[in-house]
Amino acid sequence: MLGPTLVAFYIGVRWHAITNKYEQSTQKVLTILFGLHYIIMVFFIRTSFLASMLSNLFLLFGVYFGNKFQVMGITGGISTGKSTVSNILANAGFAVIDSDKISKEVSNDPKTINQIKKEFGEEVFDDKGELDRIKLGEIVFKSKTKRKKLNSIMQGKIFWKMIKEFWRLRFTENQSSIILDVPLLYETKILEYICYPILVVAVDDEEKIKKRLMARNQLTEEQALDRIRAQMPLKLKCEKADIIVNNSGNFSDLQNELKDNTMKQIIKCLSSPAS
Repeated sequence: MLGPTLVAFYIGVRWHAITNKYEQSTQKVLTILFGLHYIIMVFFIRTSFLASMLSNLFLLFGVYFGNKFQVMGITGGISTGKSTVSNILANAGFAVIDSDKISKEVSNDPKTINQIKKEFGEEVFDDKGELDRIKLGEIVFKSKTKRKKLNSIMQGKIFWKMIKEFWRLRFTENQSSIILDVPLLYETKILEYICYPILVVAVDDEEKIKKRLMARNQLTEEQALDRIRAQMPLKLKCEKADIIVNNSGNFSDLQNELKDNTMKQIIKCLSSPAS
């Protein structure tokens, strides 16, 4: 029964994505799910009626519990204003799990520091022994191999901290609307199959993105371009997105975009079609 229960759990996690994609009501999806499972159990696996009903109960539990793990995602290109959007949504009542903040916490952990020193040397640390993210960035954004090594050190720790924070928000604080703010959401190859809807913050002018990044991080043009090219192209992220947040204007334009368009699309995504 473990296999079908895990499948049901994942269906629960992706519940709104499934019901909206196939434009089916909750009742219809449940009827189809349990009907197919009953037919397989009785006519193909040839279990008893009682055993198939018990298996359906496990299936129901899987869907119900998986439903509790539904989570939204927000990502975007570097320097497109993703953090600004997250802050606005947080002020609107959403609980935001910021992976950048968690990443900084992880990088300050003594065990992580030792792993980074072993892999990248003392030169990526300043005189106080603190990680110099600019120096480290110059190395990893120029080398895909070095970037993979840093990810192998950091990503697992970040992922588990995000799970712990999600658990705290959902089951301790009873937060119903949780967003994972992850710059490399699509690059992880996992979170895009968990989060729904996924919001991609986009700017339609690449030159504007470059100038924003240079001003924000005090980078040269070459350093800024290295960071932009190291990520998945913004155009591809937009093609994958459930919702695109246009941040090509000023802060007031962004607020209006979120109020007039984004919030309505979020509500639509989180509402199952009527019967």
